[in-house]
Parts: sequence; C-alpha cells; structure tokens
Amino acid sequence: MIQVIDLIETDNEPATISQWSQICSAFADCDGYVSGQLLSRFDQLHPIADFGLISVCQWRSDDAWQQARASVKAQPALQTVIATMPARFTAFKGRLVNGPGFAAANNQNMVLVDVISLPAARVDGYQAMWADAKRFMETKPGYVAASLYRTTDNDNTIKFINIAEWKTVEQFYAALKTTEFFAIIDDFKNDFALYLTRRKVNKPCLQQVKTPA
Repeated sequence: MIQVIDLIETDNEPATISQWSQICSAFADCDGYVSGQLLSRFDQLHPIADFGLISVCQWRSDDAWQQARASVKAQPALQTVIATMPARFTAFKGRLVNGPGFAAANNQNMVLVDVISLPAARVDGYQAMWADAKRFMETKPGYVAASLYRTTDNDNTIKFINIAEWKTVEQFYAALKTTEFFAIIDDFKNDFALYLTRRKVNKPCLQQVKTPA
C-alpha cells in the first residue's frame, strides 16, 4: 500500500474542497485506488506552513497511483479543475512502517497530522523514538490509534508523517503535556509540526466494488 498525502495551503477553502471532491471522485474510479479523505485544520503547533487542508489517499501500489494520476491529468474537464484550484500543495508519498494504518471513516475523532522534517542521519533514530512514544500514548485516555508513514522519496525533506486519532482534543493535550512524554521526544522536539484536524468531507471517497456481470 502507498499513502499519498497532500498538505494544502489555500486562500479559498470552499472552492478547494469542491474541486478536491471532483478529483477524488475521478480517482475512485481508477484501478488500485482504496480511499481518500480531506482533513481540515483547526489548530497547529510549531507549523512549517499554514496548511489549512490535508488530503490523505491510499493506493494499492505506486504503479496504480502513477497511472491514475496520468489518467486524471489527461481528462480535459479535470485539467481545468486542477489549473484553477486556488491552492498550493506540498506532496508526500510514504509507506506504513508502524501502526494499523489510517483509514477513511465518518467519525468525528480529532486527527493529528504530525509532519517530521529530518536529515537522513536521524531517520532511524526518530523511527525508534516514535515507537516508544506510541507505547506511552496507548496508555492514555482518549487515544484511538497512530500510524507512522516513512517517505519513499529520499530527496523529500519531510521524512515521516504520523497520523494519530484521539477521541477529544482535551484528552490529546492532557497526554501531550506530560513530563514523561517530553522526556521520550526530547532529542526530536524541534523536528516536528503538529496539525490538529477533523474530517472535512464526512463521506470519504471510497472505491466502488464492481459486481461481476
């Protein structure tokens, strides 16, 4: 599986949401597409940019993603949608290295998108630390799940994206603001940007299963 995550800066959120929905619907008809969901930021800590929306799409393989992207870009109607979208994208493509994997859903859990920029020499150390942090957070009230994705592009300065779900914002902050957690992340405390989001499109784009004739 491949997770394609787009961090989106936009000056016109309603228009971007509408156009994202059109593009995601086209992707949902492509072979290898699994799901897509749009997240809307409501708070941020140590931001690296003002990402108001975050798109999270899952594909069965990188080849499926590349073929679908080429197919969508070749459609004249969608070429216009893409060209007129009032947004700037920072792209990330990664593979799951820890956790159950983030799934599209209709619930209203808070979704944390943790963007980690690191030099290559610190990548393995961060991955080990994250596993320790996950074990700690799993013991806290309100924790639902956390999944760590590692970039497939060695040239990308964003090396990981962590997507975690919590039942409430208050429970997340209570777990975050503890001496134990800060001790675990101490060596990497300056390497992350946290985006607190909720699902903006309540009905995720899921691939339709076609029944054989």
